[in-house]
Amino acid sequence: MKKGKSSRTLEDLDSRIREARDKVEDNRPARETQTKSMGSGLGFAFRVASELVGGLIFGVLVGLFLDNWLDTGPVFLLLFLVLGMSAGVWNVYRLSNRAGSAVGFGAVTDAHQPVRRQNEVEETEPPAQEAGPTEEDPRGKPH
Repeated sequence: MKKGKSSRTLEDLDSRIREARDKVEDNRPARETQTKSMGSGLGFAFRVASELVGGLIFGVLVGLFLDNWLDTGPVFLLLFLVLGMSAGVWNVYRLSNRAGSAVGFGAVTDAHQPVRRQNEVEETEPPAQEAGPTEEDPRGKPH
């Protein structure tokens, strides 16, 4: 008699485990999307910071090297500091406009299609007409 009772409780436990797993699998895509978006945002922030700091450090190092080599004052340090900072800001700007994935200054294009920016609207569609009272009667015949 103990065997029958224990097998029922095991079956009940098994069915409850299956239900719990189904609930977890139903909620999984939302949780993965949230984690992925948070991870991609964090990655973007680190990329922005590294672009800014990298340009700054590169400019300082080149400026110091040239000042020591040519035995000048901090002229090249200041010049390349400004150039490094501007290069870092330019890289962040390109990154934020998603044009940074292409080599050079232009966006990635298909050879057969022109580049279209997000705010451009294609002019091939006629303008929509406003719905309002017309000079036709309800049967569709003009007056």
